[in-house]
Amino acid sequence: MSEVNYSEEHIRTLDWKEHIRLRPGMYIGKLGDGSSFDDGIYILLKEVLDNCIDEYVMGHGRKVEVEIKDGRVRIRDYGRGIPLGKVVDVVSKINTGAKYDSKAFKKSVGLNGVGTKAVNALSQYAEVIPNVSIPAINPVAEAESECGPWHLDKINVGAARNQGLTGEGVRIGVLDTGIDASHAEFGEKSIHFAEFDQDGFLVSTTPRDAGSHGTHVCGLAAGMTSGVAPGADLSVAAVLTYPDAKGRLSGYLAQILGGLNWIAHSNFASTTIPVSRCPMMNASLGGIGYNNYLLTSLQVIQTVPAAFLFAAIGNAGRNGVNNHGSPGNYHLTCGIGATDVNDDPADFSDWGIENGTGVVKPDMSAPGVDVCSALPDGKYGTKSGTSMATPIVTGAAALVVQKSPAMARNPTGLFTRMLSLTDPSPAMRPAAVVSGYNRIGRGRLDLTNI
Repeated sequence: MSEVNYSEEHIRTLDWKEHIRLRPGMYIGKLGDGSSFDDGIYILLKEVLDNCIDEYVMGHGRKVEVEIKDGRVRIRDYGRGIPLGKVVDVVSKINTGAKYDSKAFKKSVGLNGVGTKAVNALSQYAEVIPNVSIPAINPVAEAESECGPWHLDKINVGAARNQGLTGEGVRIGVLDTGIDASHAEFGEKSIHFAEFDQDGFLVSTTPRDAGSHGTHVCGLAAGMTSGVAPGADLSVAAVLTYPDAKGRLSGYLAQILGGLNWIAHSNFASTTIPVSRCPMMNASLGGIGYNNYLLTSLQVIQTVPAAFLFAAIGNAGRNGVNNHGSPGNYHLTCGIGATDVNDDPADFSDWGIENGTGVVKPDMSAPGVDVCSALPDGKYGTKSGTSMATPIVTGAAALVVQKSPAMARNPTGLFTRMLSLTDPSPAMRPAAVVSGYNRIGRGRLDLTNI
C-alpha cells in the first residue's frame, strides 16, 4: 500500500447535512433497519420524546402522548412548539435551538433539536409547510326554503333502496364547519364530533356548526330525507371555523390535519360495534391552484388505515379553465364537479388539467345546483356548489361499502367503483367540453347499476 503524503489538501470542511450522512453514528447511533433496539430510528424517537419531557418539566406541556398504531408512532407534548419564524432554522441549521438559552430552558433532557436535523439530513425529501389559512369552498347561492330532494331522483337512489342499501353499518367522515346534530334530519344516528383550533388542538367534542355549510353537507351524505345514505353514521371534524374579513369561513392547515387524522385514525367503537372507522371522507375546502400541503397525509391514510377522500373541485369555474384547487385536484382523490337538474355542468364548477401532474379534473360529477338539505336550528334550504355535489358521491360510496364490505379496505377499488357508477351521456354532450377538457368528467353519478 503506497503511503499518502498527508497535507492541507486532505483537510475538508463538510456541509452539516453531508457530515450527518457520512457519520450518522455521531448523531443517532447506527442506522440499522429497525430490527434492533439501538437502531437509529429509535434514537430519533427517544430524542423527540426527550424534548417532549423538557416541555413538560418546564411546565408548558399539559401531558405527553405516545401512540403506536398501525406501524406509525405519534408523539405530542402539548407544549410551546417551535416559534414559527424559526422552524426552518431549527430543522436545517446545526447548533440552532432554544436550549442554548438558559432563560427559555432551565432544565433539559433532550439534545438541541438534533433529531429534527438528523431526520432532515437523512431523508430523501424534507419540507416545512407553513400553517396557512385554507378557505372553505363556499356555495355560490343559498336560500332558506321548503324544498325537495330532486337530487336523489336524479341519481336513481331508488335502485339502491330496492337492494336494501342505506349505508347502515358504515361511517362517513366529514371535514367541514361542523354539524347541528340535534336536527331531526339526523334522527338517532351515531354522530361523533371534534372541533380543532388553528394549531390543531382538540378544543371541544360538543357538536356545533360554525356556519351552516357542514350541516347541509352532512344532510346530503347521511340525512334521513335528504341523504343518499340515511342509515350511515357520521364522524364530523369542525376544521373550518375561522371567519375572514367578509365572514367566509376557513381553517388552518394544522387544524385541518388535526381533523383529518382524527377521522382517519380513530376507532369510533361502541358497545355493539367493536370497530367503526371511516372508509370514506368528505372535504369541501381549498383555494385555487395546486398545493401539496395535504398530499403526504392522504398518501399515508390511503395505506393505513385505508381511507379515501372525496373532495369538491371548486366553484371558480366562471373565471375559466384551470382554477380548481387542492385537495380536489390531487391524483389520489376523487374530485367532484356539479351538474344541474338538466344534467348540464354548473357554470361555477371548476375543471381543467393540473399542469404539474397532468391530472385532468373533475373525475365525476353529481347534482350541485339548488340542492335541498338541512340547515341549523331545524331548518331546510338549498345551496349550490361543488361542495353540495361531493357529499352526494360520498354518501353513494357508503352504499357501495355496505354492499361490498371489502371495499372499506380498498381505497383504489372504491375510487374505481365510484367512477363506474356514472351516466356518461351528460359528459358526451358538446357543451360539456370547454377549452379542451370535460367539465363533467367520467359522467354524472348514477346508481342504476349499483
